[in-house]
Amino acid sequence: MPQDPLHSLLSAVGDELGDMRIDLDDLAALTSELMADVPDAARETAMVRAQAYDLLLQRLDELSGLLAALGAGAPVDLSLHALSLSDLSARLGGAAAAHDPASDGGEVHLF
Repeated sequence: MPQDPLHSLLSAVGDELGDMRIDLDDLAALTSELMADVPDAARETAMVRAQAYDLLLQRLDELSGLLAALGAGAPVDLSLHALSLSDLSARLGGAAAAHDPASDGGEVHLF
């Protein structure tokens, strides 16, 4: 049985976000390489700012997975509850959708 247009669109957008994640990962790798040229005095600040890539990658992973689940017909509440970034879950589904951050040890998973 063919998918309805909404589920197909959700899946396609999820795939697109997955492709964007790959491109962003390449940019993060380039940034890491360029960090060797940052003066010592600015290196700590530059490293902290560069870590924003990691959070963006995690958010793209989460959104891509969410859209894939919704595109496959999973219920919205279960799909939101499966998000591991609790702040993202709260923004997308309200406080009721966010799960307890203590259950997974926090939100941001650093590399």
